[in-house]
Amino acid sequence: MSDFYGALISTSFRVRDSAAFLADPAIVYLREMVAHPLYNGFFEEDEQHPGYFAFGWNDQYPDPLIKRPATKADPPETVNDCQEVEYDLLEVIQRHIVPGDVCRVQVSGQEKLIYLGGGLWWVTSRGIVDFDGHTHWDAKLTEAEFAKEVGDFHSQVAALLAGGGE
Repeated sequence: MSDFYGALISTSFRVRDSAAFLADPAIVYLREMVAHPLYNGFFEEDEQHPGYFAFGWNDQYPDPLIKRPATKADPPETVNDCQEVEYDLLEVIQRHIVPGDVCRVQVSGQEKLIYLGGGLWWVTSRGIVDFDGHTHWDAKLTEAEFAKEVGDFHSQVAALLAGGGE
């Protein structure tokens, strides 16, 4: 999916400590990234409700990961085979979000109309619920497969609300 053209956006979410959130290395990089004209993105704190943040940008692969080139200062265990440091935004949000609040992160887009879809996640301090919406043009889905997919989603939500999560 090298030619996937998509966009990622979050709903507003409240963090426990704005200074700690803004100092998180993933958020420092995210703010730099969305400021670049290539991404036509935003990262904002709600002026009327301090401590609430939201972000979004264009040109995102259909997952919640962002990657930056590794530097010599990065611990070797954080660098992948492509010499990048990868941040999972869902995990970052989960670390900082206020207990009881929920953030929805959505990616959608297309690759030459072969793939049309993306992903949808809900993040709380207790866990992450994934409702994968990625679709290939020749995908075939039976009612039984649909029921399993929806059942899996329901189970994740029930576990999260019961205190489990993923």
